[in-house]
Amino acid sequence: MTIPALTIQDINARPVLVPLARPIKTSVGEIPAAPLVLIDLITTQGIVGRSYIFGYTPLALRPLTQLIHNLTETLKNKNVAPVELMKGYENAFRLLGRQGLLGMAISGLDMACWDVLARAHALPLAQVLGGECRAIPAYDSFGVIEPKRDALQL
Repeated sequence: MTIPALTIQDINARPVLVPLARPIKTSVGEIPAAPLVLIDLITTQGIVGRSYIFGYTPLALRPLTQLIHNLTETLKNKNVAPVELMKGYENAFRLLGRQGLLGMAISGLDMACWDVLARAHALPLAQVLGGECRAIPAYDSFGVIEPKRDALQL
């Protein structure tokens, strides 16, 4: 599979707080709205890759969005090459590590890069990565439902 050369022109990141019909229940409380950062990675070829990051708390949205904006300047005019870009992140942030907000921002950008490649080929990402599209087993951690009330509906 030949991947066309794609160049990063710009990256847009915007925070959103999406109300949930059913709050996510965790050990520290309920999450009534999903704090997300939406990412659009725009190429000079007109292909846009998209991803989002779950920010866990509304308090993280502004710094996470700003961090992505800061990283944008380091990515402009670079090729959409996720593996190479990750190597660059590893070198650039060796002393900081990839935990916390930095790791989340890098992950969101990485997902957007892979989305660009899948869209460039008009293929599902699984196929671009050498896999196949098929059903896979999934589970529910009971974070979104009431186990007692909904157990019979599973």
